[in-house]
Amino acid sequence: MKNRLGIIGIHIISCILFLSLPFFLSPDGPYDFSAFWSNPESKRELLRYSLFTLFFYFNYYYLAPKFYFTKRFFGYFLLLSGIFLFILFTPTLLLQGNKPKPGNRFTEMPSLLYNDLVEEFDGPNDMRQVPPPPRNPPKYNIRSVIFLFAGTFFSSLFLRIRRQWSLAEEEKKAAELLYLKTQINPHFLFNSLNSVYSLAVTGSPETADAIVKLSGMMRYVLTDTTNNYVSLKKELGYIDDYIGFFKLRFGNDVAINYTVTGNTDGLQIAPMLLIPFIENTFKYGINTEEEMQITITITIENKVLTLKAYNKKVFKKVNNPANNGIGIMNTRKRLKVLYPDEYLLLIDDNETDYLLTLTLHLNDSGNSN
Repeated sequence: MKNRLGIIGIHIISCILFLSLPFFLSPDGPYDFSAFWSNPESKRELLRYSLFTLFFYFNYYYLAPKFYFTKRFFGYFLLLSGIFLFILFTPTLLLQGNKPKPGNRFTEMPSLLYNDLVEEFDGPNDMRQVPPPPRNPPKYNIRSVIFLFAGTFFSSLFLRIRRQWSLAEEEKKAAELLYLKTQINPHFLFNSLNSVYSLAVTGSPETADAIVKLSGMMRYVLTDTTNNYVSLKKELGYIDDYIGFFKLRFGNDVAINYTVTGNTDGLQIAPMLLIPFIENTFKYGINTEEEMQITITITIENKVLTLKAYNKKVFKKVNNPANNGIGIMNTRKRLKVLYPDEYLLLIDDNETDYLLTLTLHLNDSGNSN
């Protein structure tokens, strides 16, 4: 909304400055506003500049999309030619110059004879009786009309082409995000259902609580992740349910240290952006046959979120290596699309430990899309 108002403001200021050019370029305008309006040529120039302004927006919003982008160049050329002739001749036809008043010998006098007349007077008092020579309005140069028409045409066409590229890039970005989400959501759903199945098979009394948490998680995935951004509180609430879900499944068998510090008010984040890193920690850091350790810390300070996810490596056989790292890979792509130059992802991966550190500049509610 703010960006849109800013663009409208820029257009208004640009139009005002452009339409003020005839006034400032006129020999009368900057010094005598009434003289500017009494000069027919000045009025014609102001009308031409107004027509150039209308032509700019007409070409931007209608002609270029209708003819240029559909490759109807011949029709485009004919319309531009007609508009050029209209701008060239209309001001002259509508605003004819005022004829000199009859009986005024000075207005009828050629300006070249003015100096000869002045020389016949001796003193300054006599000089005051002679009016200044009549202003001959300059003849309008057709080359300046061509120059202004070409400048208006190419500037509006360039801005329209740039706008089309921007729209195409936004559509590409939206399609890519939609594709990534269709991969992410089933990935989490299947993993969560497997965890509920494990609790049910063992007859755990925590099965009902796990189903309730899973229901809340799926509600979040299905309703809130359709937007590009959600409140940080909701995203962290999903992570709380996710970690609580695993605690219900493994109980005290897994040492999970999870802390969140900082103020989340008014901050937003892309949905399901942090959870793949956390899920990766659980996926490769849990093995009931080995000693396990998982530490997850999230800090928020000055609109900067820092996630640290650590797990001690437990080596276990993976049934389908082709699916390894799908969540991480998709999340890297989403970071590049949604947070270009606003994040830093560091991974320390050795034989015994895995530490991921993500630093992310967050949006506030006023800058969300």
